[in-house]
Amino acid sequence: MVIQGAVDPELTPLCLRSVRACLPDAQIILSTWEGTDVAKIAADTFVFSEDPGGHNQALQAFMMDNDSLRKTGFRLMNNVNRQIVSTQAGIQQADRKYVWKLRSDVIIQSVNFLHYYGIFDNDGQNPHKFIKNRLLICDLYTRNPRVANLAFHPSDWTMFGNREDVENYFDIPLLTEDDAKWLLSRPRKWLFMKEMVVRYTPEQSIFLGFLRKHTTIDYDVYNQINENNIDETELYFANNTVILDYGSMFAFNFVKFNPQVSVLRDNIYHFNDWLGLYEHYCLGIRSKKFKEMKKAAKERRLSKHLRESY
Repeated sequence: MVIQGAVDPELTPLCLRSVRACLPDAQIILSTWEGTDVAKIAADTFVFSEDPGGHNQALQAFMMDNDSLRKTGFRLMNNVNRQIVSTQAGIQQADRKYVWKLRSDVIIQSVNFLHYYGIFDNDGQNPHKFIKNRLLICDLYTRNPRVANLAFHPSDWTMFGNREDVENYFDIPLLTEDDAKWLLSRPRKWLFMKEMVVRYTPEQSIFLGFLRKHTTIDYDVYNQINENNIDETELYFANNTVILDYGSMFAFNFVKFNPQVSVLRDNIYHFNDWLGLYEHYCLGIRSKKFKEMKKAAKERRLSKHLRESY
């Protein structure tokens, strides 16, 4: 069990207690930052890393430009390097067969999601599957590019898999200063999330870093959308992940946010959608679920366009 991130004095102790209640024999590793007070936290192993944002303000910067910050007050930090470093450091200390990577500010309620691990891996290996067993991830923030103009965007809240598979996923280079400030020196041709200055969202940076170790991905900036990268997003999701529904399947509570907001649930892949991807891209069968997902996505995209144009 790798619990990574900054320590919240209220939520992190609750997070670890919930893990211990559901998995009493788990190896609990808390991977956080040098100088953190962990006196009131009960973990088996503590890992303290140097904060990768502490020495480079560009890599610790906001993901949105200053004008947008002044207008909206919305402060979205770019913490991708912090996630990569803390997760890598925690995995290096893990000596069990499996790793469950979890944020340090969520509270788990059950481990019933484990039922879904490995049951879709009897299709064998193929050129688009870069791990031994599909990684279990959450639906929330696993964006459907048929609705939202964000491809290669899996949720990064939690992940479960073989230790070597999770390590493979996070064994990637850190975000560079150029990518952190990508759109400050380049023309902004895109309409969606036009306030962003980074090349990719954190979720995209990690997933693309993983994919590009194994294959070539032509994807220049976070909201570059075309039929090819929509198909590739679905192909690699189907082969390397299983997307589980928040709450009913991945039963944990993300206290800081309200993941039930309807607008979020309209532009993501749910488990039934993922089953359609799996049937279409991996089993090569005519999938009713895949057809229904495409139809619903088209309707949601049209509805979204009309709302934004009104």
